[in-house]
Amino acid sequence: MEDVMIEMNDAMILRIRSLVVAMVNAFDIPAQRELIAQAATIHSPTGIPTMLEFQVDRSLEPAHGSPNPLDVTAEVKTAEGKDLGMLVLWIDAEGYLYSLEFSWVVDDRPDTLPRVDQIIPRLGPSKTWT
Repeated sequence: MEDVMIEMNDAMILRIRSLVVAMVNAFDIPAQRELIAQAATIHSPTGIPTMLEFQVDRSLEPAHGSPNPLDVTAEVKTAEGKDLGMLVLWIDAEGYLYSLEFSWVVDDRPDTLPRVDQIIPRLGPSKTWT
């Protein structure tokens, strides 16, 4: 399958920010306040829907003490409740958000990001699919 870049317009940036905030805000985690502040500044995303990299305002406080990847993931479901995959948030060595990964468990790789209403945040290590 050929890599398909998604159009990075304002609506897509808002979707990325919303997904990240929903994941980070779901549980009381280390550096939650810093991560939410960073998420509000996500800009310049690049990549494909299953592996996006982006920039955040580096003048904000870093998220020291946060594991990489973040211990909050999100299961992605269809409207019927079937598994589509999982979202994983990555933080760089300096404590700044930099990537959103969408791993999939369906035959065809997703060509867009899920909506916030399609995710179920989970606390703990990444889920092992069986």
